[in-house]
Amino acid sequence: MSDTTDFFSMLADITMATTAVWAAFKANDWFKTKRLESAENFYKEVHNLHKRYYSAIQYVEDSRRIFDSQYGLHTPVSEPKDQSLQWEVKSNSYKIIAELDYLASSLQMMDAMGNKLSPKSAVLVNNMMESHARFCNDAMNFIDSVWKTLRTGVSNENIPFVRDKVNHDYMAILTSVDEPVKISFELKEISFKDFYQHETTMQSVITWLKSLINRTGKNRP
Repeated sequence: MSDTTDFFSMLADITMATTAVWAAFKANDWFKTKRLESAENFYKEVHNLHKRYYSAIQYVEDSRRIFDSQYGLHTPVSEPKDQSLQWEVKSNSYKIIAELDYLASSLQMMDAMGNKLSPKSAVLVNNMMESHARFCNDAMNFIDSVWKTLRTGVSNENIPFVRDKVNHDYMAILTSVDEPVKISFELKEISFKDFYQHETTMQSVITWLKSLINRTGKNRP
């Protein structure tokens, strides 16, 4: 009886071990696929950055036209203002955020999945993200200036000051847009193979698990 019990116990252990190995391989395949997808997505966003910026600039230009229609140099000061236009500008702000967030979000996901940039691309990516943040900040400052002006209105004597501020914020966008796009073009010259460091799949799984454990530990009270 004891031998029979030991046999079935051993059989159960073997079954559990086999199941664990199978599950590990399946998880490994899943992780490998997701890791590659996250690396590809960020690489694509770098290549598409100029398109994202073009879309964002279109929303900026639309908001500028709205501002000019209400407080532009050629708009009569006495003309009634349409405060409902503020919501078009507010809508543009969300569209700009949506366009510009793709790059940062794809970088965060790429990093979370354990991908590591190669020395060839790491410095350029860091510089691009810093200049990208400046461009995002300038774009939102401009939109915020226009939106607040349309929402609260401006007294006649303050219109020249407001025009100068909005124009200053607009010029800041045109100045800051060049640097991240320029760097993204440099990054485009790096092949996908040379863009990342390469680890074995098991090494990347271990890296991902360590990252997950660290983030979980930081989120605990």
